[in-house]
Amino acid sequence: MKYLIVAVGVLALAACPTVPLAQRESAVYRVIELVNEGEIDDLMRNTNNPFLLDGEILALENDIEYLWTALRAAEFTFADAIIRDITPVTDRSYAEFADTMDVAVFFEKYLSADGTIVEIETKNGEFLLLLGSRRRRMPLVYGFKGPLL
Repeated sequence: MKYLIVAVGVLALAACPTVPLAQRESAVYRVIELVNEGEIDDLMRNTNNPFLLDGEILALENDIEYLWTALRAAEFTFADAIIRDITPVTDRSYAEFADTMDVAVFFEKYLSADGTIVEIETKNGEFLLLLGSRRRRMPLVYGFKGPLL
């Protein structure tokens, strides 16, 4: 009987679909905290290269580091962020950032299979985060857009 219970438990766990890390609310809040409070080195380790900023692709590591450094210097944060939506990427999701061939290719070529768009509301406006994959038990930041108008 003991073995039957263990076997049923294992089968139940195996049958449960797992939610990708980039689509878990707790993981998204860790990313938001990293942007709000993290050191530039930590941000760089958890940022994909290339990186999508609004509709622009930053392909040079120095440009991505400059972005995070400038945002930190400007005291930018996702202050009091509330997650409004977490959506797996589809074949047309790129248009939420920019309906261009460059951005479509970025989504196709660089974004991981578990790519996710997260809509957040903050004191500084509404933003989209583009997350996927993982590094050090945290989703990678592939890009963001905002504030949205």
